[in-house]
Order: sequence, then C-alpha cells, then structure tokens
Amino acid sequence: MSRDMQDVELLDGDELDGHRADADAAAVHADRRRAVWRWRVVAGVLVVGAGLLGVQAFVDARERAVLAELAGVDGVVRPLGGTLEATALTSQEVDDLRLDAQPGLLAAEIRTVADGPQAIVSTRVDSGGQPRWSIPVLGLGPRPTDEAAPFTVLSRCVASADGPGTAVCLVSDGYVTYSDDGPVAAMSPVTTSEVVVVDTDHGRVVSRWATEPAHVVASLPGLVVTGFADPPAGVVTVVAHDGRTGVERWRYAVPFAEGEDVAGWVEYGSLYTAGDLVVVVSARSITLLDADGRLVRDDLGGHDLGVSYGYLWGSTLRVSSTSATGDVTTTVVAADGDPDADRVYRGDAVVTTVDDGSVPGLFLTMSAGAMSLAEQMGDEPATSGAGPGLRAYDSATGQELWRVRIPSSSAGPSTSGA
Repeated sequence: MSRDMQDVELLDGDELDGHRADADAAAVHADRRRAVWRWRVVAGVLVVGAGLLGVQAFVDARERAVLAELAGVDGVVRPLGGTLEATALTSQEVDDLRLDAQPGLLAAEIRTVADGPQAIVSTRVDSGGQPRWSIPVLGLGPRPTDEAAPFTVLSRCVASADGPGTAVCLVSDGYVTYSDDGPVAAMSPVTTSEVVVVDTDHGRVVSRWATEPAHVVASLPGLVVTGFADPPAGVVTVVAHDGRTGVERWRYAVPFAEGEDVAGWVEYGSLYTAGDLVVVVSARSITLLDADGRLVRDDLGGHDLGVSYGYLWGSTLRVSSTSATGDVTTTVVAADGDPDADRVYRGDAVVTTVDDGSVPGLFLTMSAGAMSLAEQMGDEPATSGAGPGLRAYDSATGQELWRVRIPSSSAGPSTSGA
C-alpha cells in the first residue's frame, strides 16, 4: 500500500515572527481601505441628501409663492391646515348655510290654513322641525262653498334691499282658488292689506302699516313699493313707502296696455326691482320707474306685434322678445335704464348650469329656426343670422365673437347649457 507524500516546510522562530508581522500589516491595510470606502459612501449619501433637501426647499418655496399669488384671486379656497373631520349635516342645516352665504334668499314666508289666520314664519326651523318664530297676521276672506278646492294666498314676502336679516311682507285677505283642471275657478278680491317688515333673525316686527288693497310688493333701499290695480282709472298704481315709518314717498299710475283688463294684471302682472329700478310687468307691457318715482322707459314690451317678457338675472333685467316674424332677441337692460346702454343679442340667453370660469366675459345665446338640407350637409354657407345655433358675445361690448351652427328642428335647440 502506497501513501501520498506532501512536502512540509519547517521554520524556526525568527522566520515565523516575520510571517506573522507581514500578515498583520496586510490586515491593517485592508481595514484602512474598508474604512476609507465607508467614509466615501457616507459622504456621498450626505451630499445627495443635502442636494435633495436643497431641491425640496426650492420646490417648497416656489409652491408657497404660487399659493401666495393664488390667495389674492377671488374665489380661490385657501389651503386648509391641520386635519379635517367628516361631519353630517341635516338638510335644514344646509339650507341655513345657504341663507347665511346668500343674503338674498328668502328668510320668511306666509303660511295659512283653510278659514284660519295667516302667519309670517321663519324659513329656518328649530331642532324639532318647527319654524323658529311665527308672527300672526291678517286672516283670509270667506272661503267658497268647496272648501277642499286648492287655493293660493295673495300675501307674499320678499327679501329686503336694506341687507340681510330683514324681510318685507305684504299681507292681504285675498286668495285664488283653482279647479281640478288648473285654471282659476274663483278669486277672492283683496279688501284689506298691510305691510309688515320683520327682523328675520329674531322674529321681531320692525315696522307695520296698513296700505290700500295691494297685490304685489317690492323693496328698494329705504323704501317698500306696493302695487294695485285701479279699474275705474284703467291703471296700475305704484306706491312707495318709507321702510321704517310707512309714510308715502311717491306714487305713479301705469296705464293698462291696450286690450288688457284688470283680471289679467292681477293674475299675471308682477312688480319687482332691478338694481334701483322699479319694474312693472303686465302681459303686454314693461314699465321702468326710478327710485324717485319718475318714468324711465316703457318701450320694452309688446312691440312689432310680438311678445315680450321680462325677468331678473341677478340684479339685471333681461327682456326676451319674439317679433311677428318669429325672430327672438334678448335685451340686457342697462342698470340705469338708458336705452343707449342696452345690449341686444340674437336668440334666447343660455342658462349655464356649470361654468368653470375658464372663458370669462362671454354672453351665450341660442337661436332657433331651421337650416336647409344643403346647409346641414355643408354644401352651401348658412345665411347670416338665420338658422339654429349657439352664439357667443363679448358681454362688455356686445360684439358677436363666434357662432356654431346646430342642425335642429324648427323648435330650436335647448337654451339650457353647461
């Protein structure tokens, strides 16, 4: 049997010490290289971290500058700090918030029961769902035989032009009953009426006075304006009272439009304010008076054998008119009623239900009519000003900026937009 042989080197003591010294030196050198490498890594991390902190500081500073600039823009919500907590709101609490945010919203209304007294009540309710306050006022006139017939009182409340926290109510004994088909079946005439100005925050009567039997009421700063029909004279009489004392300040007689009767005005006429103008509207006429009771104009309704109707948009009066040929125009009446400052647009004003504000200063209208087949196919240009379409105007100058044709039936496109 053979065995593998292996050489073995024998060292004496001095040589062994030398080898150990060389090994120790190599180990020390290796440790130093690892330490240097570690410090280089740490330094690199510190440099990168410092760079990131610097970049973040720059980004934060730029963001703060942008937010500071945006904070000065109307309608921008400031950044919310801290934490947000979700909370549930009742529908009445939401209504109260709306009343607080929009002082023009009505804060009082008239309520009544059959053969019972009327009351001015708060539109806000307490925790039990009842009005926060109630003020008893005049009762209604005698009910007709059919007491189950639906009826509407002629009493009404409007927001005061003197600011939030006050409402102006015209209370009368008149009412209208309806048949099952809807038309007026009978009207109980107004024989007694009074104006009641109430503090809507506390349910306190600020002022109260009797008036001539009136049907409509409006509010101007410092004034309460009422209106009633005067059949023998053939006029609608408008009377302005001091809002605190009830003292009469002025009155103006607006003649009935040709062919209009008293019943037509009582049922369909209205009285409201647009800025500092008093607007008296009937089925065939629109009359503007100033805050001192002077005639401003009466040329906005019933022209060219067509039909016109006025309505408020914010505090601005708009008049939509349809001529005998079917052409529709919308007139935005100047705040002072000056005809030379009116803006007249083709078509009906578009009611924008959603507007992100990205294109400010536009007034949009929709025009009706019908385009020929060739126009719809694009084989011939549309006649200028004819046919259905969407138009955009500069609201400051009234200049038409662009128009988009919209093929449609003669009924025309919808005037409600987004």
